[in-house]
Amino acid sequence: MCASARCVSICNPPCGVGDVCTATGDCVAVAPAPGAAAPAPPPHGVEEHDGFFLRLTTGPAGAAVSLDIQDEADWSYQGGAWSSSIDIGGALARNLVMFGRLRGTWLFDPSLEIGGDEVPSSDEVAVQQGLAGVGLNYYVMPVNIYFGGAIGFANVETWRRRRNREPEHDQSKVGFGIDLDAGWEWWVSDNWGLGVALRLSFAGAPADDGERDAHYGSGAIAILFSATYQ
Repeated sequence: MCASARCVSICNPPCGVGDVCTATGDCVAVAPAPGAAAPAPPPHGVEEHDGFFLRLTTGPAGAAVSLDIQDEADWSYQGGAWSSSIDIGGALARNLVMFGRLRGTWLFDPSLEIGGDEVPSSDEVAVQQGLAGVGLNYYVMPVNIYFGGAIGFANVETWRRRRNREPEHDQSKVGFGIDLDAGWEWWVSDNWGLGVALRLSFAGAPADDGERDAHYGSGAIAILFSATYQ
């Protein structure tokens, strides 16, 4: 149509790409001609689980660490905790990722039970349970939900600061542990995703005590926030 001595579309606003303007001023989609090329797929590697893999996680947890001592009352620390991990690896196949993991879970000022009875204490106590291992993740696409876990070497450390005394530090020998993960991520760029996950962690290790037969056991459940590059 003519407006102010210029030719303009009768459709206002103008039609988008792939639409045509009819004589009645309507935008109508045009069907592709037979044999026309399909739309180009997204570039390879965009929002896909292939290639290099990096995931950082952190979040609150609930945890318990027990010390079983032969012929003595068992010790048990439990309470709120914090868990963090870093995974580095790569895709074995599309949506299947193998990685190495470093993970730590820390209890600060946990409650203490000895022989099943809670023991009040003014001591400052911290307990750490760590894991170094390898794992697998499988992504269910396109919903971007993943399931997986890691298995490897584990240890337990405790720190106790008593009033007017030097801090005490105990460390277990190397044992074994396992993490089980389930999470969901959403893409925020071509290769970065943010997500939430649930993690169950279990570990056991012999105590480093030459005089007694003692063994550490631990378990934790964590709600994690993650940032993943792939």
